[in-house]
Amino acid sequence: MYYLIFALLALLFIKMLILIAPFVPVHSKDLDRIAFFVEKYQIKNLADLGSGNARVIKFLANKFPDKYFTGLELAPTLFLYSKFRLNKINNAKVKWGNVYFFDWTNYDGLFMFWRPQYFRRNIEKILMKVRQGQYIISYAFEIIELKSKEIEVSKAEKSLPIFIYRI
Repeated sequence: MYYLIFALLALLFIKMLILIAPFVPVHSKDLDRIAFFVEKYQIKNLADLGSGNARVIKFLANKFPDKYFTGLELAPTLFLYSKFRLNKINNAKVKWGNVYFFDWTNYDGLFMFWRPQYFRRNIEKILMKVRQGQYIISYAFEIIELKSKEIEVSKAEKSLPIFIYRI
């Protein structure tokens, strides 16, 4: 009986990993570039939509103790790891669940490391969740659907581009 329960849980976990976006962390050399934009655009509170291992949130929280950072993560193992990683940091937290179940309007900025296909499939949902004046920092991928809102692109040698949008 226990084997059956274990097998079902293992299958559920594998299925969840397949459905969730792959875990690809932000390159550590790009963290300072992201922090530059948080400071430049005076973003006081930022949500990382799909925060993975909370690398970005932890870095920004340590760099800017007067600002507030929230990670939203769906993968249970990454959520638990992030919870542990942010345990002693007062200005950062991580929440578990689908990013669309959270209110994005409370944040001055949103950080996204999403594949372009995901944007194309979900642009209507995304546009319903953002508010006027919000900044979107998109790591690595241009958001074609928001091209008219693009205010800056940062390209550095041997680094991924960073796209900044103002809704």
